[in-house]
Amino acid sequence: NVTPSLVELERFKAGLGANADSELLLSAAPSKQSTAALFAPGDVVEVIEGDLKHLVGVVQEVSIDGATITMMPKHQALTEPLSFQADQLAKFFQMGDHIKVIGGTQHLGETGMVVRVGAEEGEGAKARGGSDPVLYIFSDLTANEFQVRASFVQKCKEVSAGLERLG
Repeated sequence: NVTPSLVELERFKAGLGANADSELLLSAAPSKQSTAALFAPGDVVEVIEGDLKHLVGVVQEVSIDGATITMMPKHQALTEPLSFQADQLAKFFQMGDHIKVIGGTQHLGETGMVVRVGAEEGEGAKARGGSDPVLYIFSDLTANEFQVRASFVQKCKEVSAGLERLG
């Protein structure tokens, strides 16, 4: 399974015709498998499909292939860890969470605070089932706001450090 970079996709865009943009967006969208690989123990997740939809919990264990996630629910009546398929879960963030970007092509390694959580929009959202919200982050490094998908971030306590002197 090969995923071309955006630069490579741009090279071939000319030959695709009128639907080039939508075809490129769908091919550049990460598969569920690559998104699942970004779950890690300690991540807060939400169930996005099935009988337990909207249940929030903390990841306890991720299978070697990343397909099965075991989480401890944050619910009074549920005291035992539960297992889910990775595509049934999405990372869960709230305003004020401090995060680090761990995936994607832009802002990799940058840290900041979540200032807004928005629903995913557009053609790519429909292809992925719309379960990956967009986070609006206020950067520690540049003091600017940027957007990143929730699957590409992880909660953290560290802060990005920039260049402190010139010359």
